Amino acid sequence: MKKFRYVALLLSLVFVLVACAKSPKEEFKSRLESMQGEKKAAYHYKIKVKDFQPGQNAASIQGIDDIVGKTLEAKLSQDLTKNAFAISVDLSNIDPKFSDFDLIYKGDKGYMSVQPMLAMNNVSTKEAEGKYVDIEEISGEKIPSFKEATKDSKVDLSWLDKIDEKHFKKDGDDVSVSLTMNQLFKVYKSALKQLDDDKETAEQLETYLNLAKASLSDKSKATLTLGKDGDLKTRMSMIYAKGMDTFVKSIDIDVNAKKVAYKAPKLPKSSDILSQKELESLLMDNTKLSDQDFNEIYNNIKGELDNTSKESLEAFITESKPYLTDEQLKKLEDLANQAKG
Repeated sequence: MKKFRYVALLLSLVFVLVACAKSPKEEFKSRLESMQGEKKAAYHYKIKVKDFQPGQNAASIQGIDDIVGKTLEAKLSQDLTKNAFAISVDLSNIDPKFSDFDLIYKGDKGYMSVQPMLAMNNVSTKEAEGKYVDIEEISGEKIPSFKEATKDSKVDLSWLDKIDEKHFKKDGDDVSVSLTMNQLFKVYKSALKQLDDDKETAEQLETYLNLAKASLSDKSKATLTLGKDGDLKTRMSMIYAKGMDTFVKSIDIDVNAKKVAYKAPKLPKSSDILSQKELESLLMDNTKLSDQDFNEIYNNIKGELDNTSKESLEAFITESKPYLTDEQLKKLEDLANQAKG
């Protein structure tokens, strides 16, 4: 009899544990809700174009070889209680001439770093190290306070209820959901419903979503994985539909977000904030010739070298020096040495 009671008690305990255990779907939703409820958090992102299959016209896509297989890293932090947000993106792995792109938002003030902006315009960035610009001043538009901008940041998760249990799984401490692109677009569209006070933006975004949906094959998919400690992994495989794959056949992207210790973002010092006039002055005074424009000038001078005096060429070099890179300057100086005295 005692043995029977022991077995009955054990079975009851097992039943209670099983009944109380969350399914992978319930666990996924619970973790997502927990993440959304966090007021203070920080993440280290790693974004990688893992694979790229070009279409027949892919040669016209410039710079694609610079990003395939490389990892773009970013650090993001926010504190909703103090209306603070910051993101820092390391662009140097994509192109060594770029530095970190920093965006800091606190209260009703937003600032971004200057260096990447200058580098994109082939401008020397030495004078811009550690410098920022006021987003509101540069854009000429009033920006909302961080509190106002994030008031509708909590996403409706009811879409999860419509996804069948078979799409969810648990592997160790990780829970994941695998979605077709059709399901993912439904998620995005449900999020657009929250933009009730900005119907124009919602309509524009829905148009873009419909265009994206029409461009992709039904074979495209995405897998979202949530770790026990708040880490997030996203795997996206986008396969383009027939007729839409002339530039890109497919592209696979991995996005890993690891939760890290929060550090409060610091606003730049007033001495490190450039006015619009100071920024324009930097752009005007330090603009360098692109290699394409320089090569055109160089070849024209080289073709007329027999008819060009060394004196006139040296005068041209002196006037052009502020707009030349060190390499460009050396090439012109070599030509001047070959010119007639």
